[in-house]
Amino acid sequence: MVWAGAFLVTAVTSMFTTVCFNAMLVAAAGADAVFTGQAGREALLKTAGNLLFLSGGPAVVVLVTVLGGVAVQTRSFHALWRIGGASPRQVLWMFTLQVLVVSGCGAFAGAMMALPFQEPVNVILGRGMLDDASTPPGVLPLLGVAGSVVLVSIWAVSAGLLPAVRASRTSPLSGRRPDQPRKHTWTGVILFVAFVQLPLLVPLVAVPVSEPAEMGVVTLLPAGQAMVITAALCAPHYLGYVIRAWTRVIGLNSWTPWRIARHMAVTRAEQSTASVVPLMVGIGVFASFDVVGAAAKNVGEAELNMFGGLLMLTPVGVIGAIGSAAVVFMASRQRGEDLTALRVAGASPADSLAVFACEAFIYVVTALVVALGPAAGTVGLMSLALARWGAPLDLSGASVTGSAGVVVLGGLTTLVIVVGGGAMAWRRPLCTTLVTK
Repeated sequence: MVWAGAFLVTAVTSMFTTVCFNAMLVAAAGADAVFTGQAGREALLKTAGNLLFLSGGPAVVVLVTVLGGVAVQTRSFHALWRIGGASPRQVLWMFTLQVLVVSGCGAFAGAMMALPFQEPVNVILGRGMLDDASTPPGVLPLLGVAGSVVLVSIWAVSAGLLPAVRASRTSPLSGRRPDQPRKHTWTGVILFVAFVQLPLLVPLVAVPVSEPAEMGVVTLLPAGQAMVITAALCAPHYLGYVIRAWTRVIGLNSWTPWRIARHMAVTRAEQSTASVVPLMVGIGVFASFDVVGAAAKNVGEAELNMFGGLLMLTPVGVIGAIGSAAVVFMASRQRGEDLTALRVAGASPADSLAVFACEAFIYVVTALVVALGPAAGTVGLMSLALARWGAPLDLSGASVTGSAGVVVLGGLTTLVIVVGGGAMAWRRPLCTTLVTK
């Protein structure tokens, strides 16, 4: 159950990488009759390559948070390994091997699920410049599956290095200690800001005024996307405070299920941000793209390829939404213990399910609230950039379709998992849950 989240994230990621690999194989080895011209071959190769590259970044970020949650929830097993005589190095390698096996199986499952959708995806990626019958010739689809499995497994193992190191440092006595909030450092944030975020702000002053004003806006899109990653890296330092702040809603503080759910959400956010960060990343990248696209369209006369941008960000949003849902699913055992405590306290089924529904609602809204921060930062950067041209910032006509889609997908999936898991747990006799606990 704990590793199911990592399996699900790698499977979804592999679906995107597989169609990208096979589309690139069609572009490289497909017959000339498949394409309407050389432009069709180049368009398919370029779009599939960009989509493959953009699938990797969010996949690694989401997997880091998911595997970090796995390391926290399996801490008692790591303690047993240490008691059994395993050294820290052996614990590290055993955790890494688990990551490799789970990610490899998930990547293979996702790759096989993606194969039936290859032809329509090729048509979309080729922008209508190739036939419907466009599959990689010969045994090349198997090569695409193999490449996807290897690549996703490498991403997963890379993302699991830090959680593996944390697992190797587990004390043999950790299994008997209550969970404590883990201390977080600023090292990763400082390095990312210094070597990624700040260099991406160079276009703020480097774009000549002789260029069209929309260039000053469009060139800030990478900086806006990087702000989302910066917010994700900083999340352990502020997420608990954000939840405490906005959940003090007038009229709900007196409702017992809301107060219990608020306490549960804050406690878990202080232990791990994995329930919020993946969904926040998915919402944030779409929100940043939406405001940049609207501003560039309104300040200039150039027609931007909004469909292409949304297509490139689709893996980010889907992986983010599924990642948060996967983390919630991983916590099913812990949530079962929460349900046992509620039943012992005399809570009714309706009250217990209300607690879980409120908890899911808090996670989704918190992800949305945090994602608005990078979007607001992107708006501020665009205002500064347009000031050099003396042009006003106009966001009228901004589309929220992508962001709203990620919110709906992540929210509904999280709600169904949490409430459905609670309803299933209620079918177990209380005596059984007490003995299991």
